Amino acid sequence: MNTVPRAHLVTWLMAAPALVGALGLAAIEGGGLMRPASPLTAPPPGRSFADTLRNGSVEEAYAHVKAGQDPNAPLPFRDPDLTAGREVMVTPLLVAVAAGQANTVMMLLSFGADLDAPGNARAACLADRLGHDDIAAGIRRNGRPLVDVPCDTRPPESGPRLLSFLD
Repeated sequence: MNTVPRAHLVTWLMAAPALVGALGLAAIEGGGLMRPASPLTAPPPGRSFADTLRNGSVEEAYAHVKAGQDPNAPLPFRDPDLTAGREVMVTPLLVAVAAGQANTVMMLLSFGADLDAPGNARAACLADRLGHDDIAAGIRRNGRPLVDVPCDTRPPESGPRLLSFLD
């Protein structure tokens, strides 16, 4: 009997909406059905990429990437919960992982986030530490880093999720 391991099934079920949505937007744009200035392909006015990664939808994050935002470039990020209001330079992938945005994580991996890029290598470790097992499994399966990065086995610290990981 050929069965799909449960972890694989969960990862695919988690990633499917992000991939279908992003591929659907790409197909519509590529087919000339939408103008480049369409609201579906333009970043939301007034919302930064960092804000979108933390609080927005995968479609909004995709619009930023489509508009030229580099998914590997560190960006200034400040959040009352994730960084205790302190501004840090962090990659989009780490922001999405810390915020628990599974679909956005999968979209970033699909559209250029590279686990071998500085800052991204420990994304799966951050997901592990925060208890986002489905995100960690998806990163390891879909990101395929060239070098396996060992994760710190300390229990998660209390306090700001992202800040405690960066320090």
